[in-house]
Amino acid sequence: MPEWTRAQREAIEARGGNILVSAAAGAGKTAVLVERILHLIMNEGTDIDRLLIVTFTNAAAGEMRQRISARIGRALSEGGGTDAHLRRQLTLLPAAQISTIHAFCLTLIRRFFHLIGIDPDFRLADESETEILRRDVAAALMEAEYEQADARFLGLVARIGGAKSDEPLVEELLRLYDFSRSQPEPNEWLRAQAEAFSLSIDELEESPWVRSLLTQARRLITGALELTEQALTFCDASMEGYAGTLRADMEGLSEALAGMDGGYESARTAVSGFSFGRLGRCGAGADDEAKEITKEWRKQARKLATEAQELLALPLTQAHEHHGTLAPYLSYLSETVIRFGELYGEAKAARRIADFTDLEHFALEILSHGQAAQAMREQYDYIFIDEYQDSNLVQETLLGRVSRGDNLFMVGDVKQSIYRFRLADPSLFIRRYEACETGEGQRILLNQNFRSQSPIL
Repeated sequence: MPEWTRAQREAIEARGGNILVSAAAGAGKTAVLVERILHLIMNEGTDIDRLLIVTFTNAAAGEMRQRISARIGRALSEGGGTDAHLRRQLTLLPAAQISTIHAFCLTLIRRFFHLIGIDPDFRLADESETEILRRDVAAALMEAEYEQADARFLGLVARIGGAKSDEPLVEELLRLYDFSRSQPEPNEWLRAQAEAFSLSIDELEESPWVRSLLTQARRLITGALELTEQALTFCDASMEGYAGTLRADMEGLSEALAGMDGGYESARTAVSGFSFGRLGRCGAGADDEAKEITKEWRKQARKLATEAQELLALPLTQAHEHHGTLAPYLSYLSETVIRFGELYGEAKAARRIADFTDLEHFALEILSHGQAAQAMREQYDYIFIDEYQDSNLVQETLLGRVSRGDNLFMVGDVKQSIYRFRLADPSLFIRRYEACETGEGQRILLNQNFRSQSPIL
């Protein structure tokens, strides 16, 4: 048996609520997750089929199943093979729900397909097949739109389409469709994004769009200030010509930060009013390398500050006017994406095929029925989610409907989230991490690296 650290032991034995394990690379998170499962089975008498274990890949699911089987088999051998509970676990293990989220969705669909009126005799299409089909559907939709010649559609073509082709508009339509499918209610999400361009100027200032701009601008100015402070550390007495300018830059950046607390226009004025001074002259004995390093740090600081000024370059009244001008076109775009989704769904149904996002949304629709959700909550005592940082909102909502609210065990590392192109949403991990600070679940940190050797580190 391995010697567990205090934090690892806590992750294995903690009970009584949702638990988030934030595990750095090489911290043994998979070993801890498997040990917690084995602890429930071997020490607390839980049956393996009472656990829902969601992994990110089929390979990971297979490896986990193999580890569990090996440990139970070893325990049986050491005990003379007389433990009836452990023998039962080996019998249950092949059918236990240790799988990817999509395999779990498929199990759910096969059981409750009648609740949402779909034909269970469908197959999963490969990406090349669905790509051809969606392109065909998009092309037919574009042709129909051209025949209708709605002024809003023609305006979209003029604004998003290319000079010789409408391919950029098609690409935007498909991109929006794909992204919307990472939301539990895709059509409602699309319409809400379009409606955000019809806000009053006061509503616009309080909107997520403006808040995001201000947050990012603040981060950029803060970064510029920190880089300037770092540059100052390289200045000795012979570089006072540089140091004086850097101190003035720091004062100006600090004033810009202070001015960002009063709303959008106050922040825009504060940031746009700042400018870097001209570096003074250094003494004859100044170190050339230190001078170059100082200038490089300052160059990076200037770049960040310039980005902040560009973010806030537009007056709010002008931004509001632009939003108003775009609103009808974006509303039409959102409805066009929704129509595409309906036509694409009909085309897949006619061919009795589905893609992976279909599985998630079918399962989500099934779990909106109380009887199905209750059956799942009663079936699983504990829910384990591996690589939690690569979940999206649909998967989060889906597993939330299966959970009783106090039986989730999530393992991951937000720094290792690499599936943004598959619409993973690392902010879910961050929000869950921060919520633990207010008592919404327990947070356990595994930050000791067992994978790398100290000479290499």
